[in-house]
Amino acid sequence: DLVRSRGLGDVYKRQVHGLKQQVQLNPSIDIVPHLRQTLVSGGFGLSYYGNKEGEMFRHDPSLNKAGYDPRVRGWYKQTLAENRAVTTKPYVSVTMQTLVVTLTDPVTENGSIIGVVASNLALDKLIEDVLAIQVPGNGRAILIDKQGTVVAHKNKDFILKQVKEIAPELSVSGLNSAAQNLTTIFTQVDGDERVIMAEPIKGTDWLLVIEMDKDVLEQPLFDMLISQITTCLLYTSPSPRDRTRS
Repeated sequence: DLVRSRGLGDVYKRQVHGLKQQVQLNPSIDIVPHLRQTLVSGGFGLSYYGNKEGEMFRHDPSLNKAGYDPRVRGWYKQTLAENRAVTTKPYVSVTMQTLVVTLTDPVTENGSIIGVVASNLALDKLIEDVLAIQVPGNGRAILIDKQGTVVAHKNKDFILKQVKEIAPELSVSGLNSAAQNLTTIFTQVDGDERVIMAEPIKGTDWLLVIEMDKDVLEQPLFDMLISQITTCLLYTSPSPRDRTRS
């Protein structure tokens, strides 16, 4: 449900926020059962909590590693720096061995952050759904995050690369402008004249990018296409319960 109408924030972040509330109500709580509940309810691959003392708790204690200090990790430092719940850039999880994002939420006491709860969400099913989208004009669907990092692309060499590596004319600002103004971008990809359109995915800060041959440029086709693709992404992704096998 990463891209269904309620959005990433309403589906997955709510699970992490609920975990944060449990810890804030009782900072000395036995957190492992709550981590397990969050893991199952949200369909996450990992759920964990790191505190300001450098202690790390995981839903499965057998995954704990001696000497691991959450305070020096990117997800912890970013949450402290922004002082809010964050969703990290996609990365390959060493533990899960797949592309994930980490959702975090700071735990506070008397106005100060005492720790960070977090969960890893695997993106494999979302990527499959994006790649399965049928685009006319020898086209394809691409998914990028707000920094312009490619999350889904038929050419795996582009995964986790910047979108401008697909074509120099492509940029995050340009794609956002195209999405907001319902305009198109013309560029060359692998020597072919291509037309690019973009659509924000509701509830996230990601963009769905559609690339196709320039000769299919007909605005009614674009309108119909984006409607069909958005509908596809809103309603075909699995529920969190279905993702517990990740």
